[in-house]
Amino acid sequence: MFIGWLQPILLGVNERLEKIFKIPVFMILAILGTQDKKSFVVIAIPHAISLARPVFAGVIWWQMDAGGSFLLILSLLVIAMLTDHLDGTFARVCGNAGSRTGRFLDPACDKVFLVIMLVILRESINPIFFWGLIALETALFCIGVYALVGEVKVTRKQVPLGANIWGKSKFALECVAVVVLFVFGGNTGIFVGNALLFLACLSATLSLQGKVSKGLAS
Repeated sequence: MFIGWLQPILLGVNERLEKIFKIPVFMILAILGTQDKKSFVVIAIPHAISLARPVFAGVIWWQMDAGGSFLLILSLLVIAMLTDHLDGTFARVCGNAGSRTGRFLDPACDKVFLVIMLVILRESINPIFFWGLIALETALFCIGVYALVGEVKVTRKQVPLGANIWGKSKFALECVAVVVLFVFGGNTGIFVGNALLFLACLSATLSLQGKVSKGLAS
């Protein structure tokens, strides 16, 4: 019912934007990886939601440096994490679930968001976990770029694009760790947060191993 109510609205907004602003739809859609001229806004909304995560991270960093309200920062943090669910939901609503661009952009924005949050909270994080996650996130991001380009292949199979189950587990563990470190602090909060980041390191390693092994499979 929700999908049936929302989709006509998005299509209507799309038509009005094309008439008012004369958007070069074909050129933009070529970047987004689709040829459907009538679905520019429908396709752009999930990508815009994904891109909001790094923006939220920047705003959170600014608010923390400026001594912003605890409740405001926590609200921004929770909203940013919820966008990871919303972009996939809107993609399914808009009939664009599983697009090549979306499968790269979603986990890429997750990585940028979480790296920024790790940097913000670095004083409470064990240096081994901090640098380990930075290295693993960088490696996973590079693999995603290779897969998106579509020309980097190992033997006969292309490196898989998008997050696997371990990548999703890593993101969830990192999000909970960030909230624990930010909300609780103190020795207990730091211990629990770092324990979660240790598990995130394991999940990231398994995610990386899974992508590499699939790429190496004949």
